[in-house]
Amino acid sequence: MHAHVQLVIGLALLMTLLGAEGETRAEMEKTLHLIEGTETLCIPGLMAHLESITGGASLSISNGLFPSTDTDLYPAYIDSLEGFRAAVESLDYGTDPEGCRQHINSLIGAQTQGMIPELLPPNSTPGNTKLVLTNAIHFMGVWDREFDKSLTRDHPFHVSEVESVPTPMMTDRDRETLYAEGDGWTAVEMPYADSSLAFTVYMPHDMAQTPDMSQGLWEEVRSSLSPTTLSTLSIPKFKTAYTLDATTVLQDIGMHLAFGSGAQFGLMSDKGLQISDVFHQAVIDVSEQGTEAAAATAVVMVERCMPIGQRPSFIADRPFLYSVTDTVTGMPLFTGRYMRPE
Repeated sequence: MHAHVQLVIGLALLMTLLGAEGETRAEMEKTLHLIEGTETLCIPGLMAHLESITGGASLSISNGLFPSTDTDLYPAYIDSLEGFRAAVESLDYGTDPEGCRQHINSLIGAQTQGMIPELLPPNSTPGNTKLVLTNAIHFMGVWDREFDKSLTRDHPFHVSEVESVPTPMMTDRDRETLYAEGDGWTAVEMPYADSSLAFTVYMPHDMAQTPDMSQGLWEEVRSSLSPTTLSTLSIPKFKTAYTLDATTVLQDIGMHLAFGSGAQFGLMSDKGLQISDVFHQAVIDVSEQGTEAAAATAVVMVERCMPIGQRPSFIADRPFLYSVTDTVTGMPLFTGRYMRPE
């Protein structure tokens, strides 16, 4: 089971990209599917919109910059991050790298309400660390109509055509919600109380299918949704945590220069910097009351080395994609793939 947060990874890398120049910047823009010069245009408005969400859902976003005590970030670079409202704190990695790691982890733990207590693994901030950029998000949402706990029962979850695993399934009857059917798939969207956020589930009929969790997919699904009264709505009750080797993923999709000795981050400081690692974790807990989720990303930088008919039902008893979506902007905040009960 996967759970990751496009927004969190995106914000952390955007803050990093704003310090890049030349071929490094161009490659990062291409990898992140950005248009040159538009990196920060929507950030202030997006941050303000997401943090203004009220009702039965709350969302908090925290960004941070942790330069080493011997690294002076250029004022112009810090100014370029104004829309991110990033806190800046200097740390002495050279003297106490482990203490610095624990301090950053403690802050991330508090920002995620304890859901991600150790984003940075041991030895991830060595003495030559010059800058760590972080982003953390915490979400809590209560369903507009909660599931009755007494109806939660173990039912088979079909991992494949030949294997099923018992898992607690939350069930509701005669539930009015948003529902859609497409070519080889069905989907449902459940709103959180008095909020623009909602939980979207996309379930292919073919259990061997592993669709790409792209923005285009969610846009297609959401444009097909319409109010429907389901005779039965049943989804798993689950909690899943996911750690992503973001360094490898980013390099696999084409971001190489930022990790090498030729990296160009001259807009950050007079230090010759390169990315050493990108760490990402996410946790999501789906229950009868609603959803709690958190995610965090850290970019660690070091001084570079020179060199129809009856009412339908929706029974999510096979692998599916899910998303916590902002229904105003259409942006998926938390997306994941539920493949097998734990």
